[in-house]
Amino acid sequence: MEAFQAETFRILIESIQDLDLKGRVWLVGGAVRDQFLRREVWDFDFVVDGDAIALARRFADNLRGGFFVLDQHRETARVLEEIHENHARTYDFARLRGTSLSNDLQERDFTINAMALDVFNPSELHDPLHGLQDLKDGTLRVCSDQAIMDDPIRAVRSVRLATQNDFQMTTHTIQLVKAGVPNLKSISV
Repeated sequence: MEAFQAETFRILIESIQDLDLKGRVWLVGGAVRDQFLRREVWDFDFVVDGDAIALARRFADNLRGGFFVLDQHRETARVLEEIHENHARTYDFARLRGTSLSNDLQERDFTINAMALDVFNPSELHDPLHGLQDLKDGTLRVCSDQAIMDDPIRAVRSVRLATQNDFQMTTHTIQLVKAGVPNLKSISV
C-alpha cells in the first residue's frame, strides 16, 4: 500500500508480529485514514481479537515505552513511545467490540475512521462502510444513526474533521450532529 510511510509502518507491523500473538490484530481508525491522506501518523489504534491489555504490555516492554491501562472493563491500554524530547507516538490497543471486525467498525464515529488493516496482511483493506470512497470524495458521514448519541463528543469531532480536511458533512450527519449537541453538557470536562 503505497500511501503508508513504508519504514515506520514496516517496523511497527514487524514489532507486533514478533509478539507471538494468540488472536488477530488490526490497525484501525485515524491512522489508516491519515496514511491515505499521506500525513505523518503519531497515534496508532489497534483492535485485538484477544487480550488487548496483555498485548499492549508486551508491546510496551519491547519498545521500552510507557504503558497505561485506560479502561480495564473495555480492555483498553495505551503505550507511549518517546521519539524525541517534545514528541511521542501513541499506540492504543482495544479489545474487539462485537462479534466481528465489521461490527467493531460499524460502532465507530465516521466512515473515514472505520477502515482497518490486518497486521498480518496489511495490503488488505477492510472497509465495510466505504470510508475510502468517502475520503476520496471529501465526505464526512456517520457510521450509524446512533454514532453521535453513543458519544456526544463526536459532534465536536465532526466539525474538527470537516474543517481540518475541507470535507462536506452529509445532510444526515449534520442532522445527527445538531440533534446531539444538547448531550454535550453530559460529557466530562
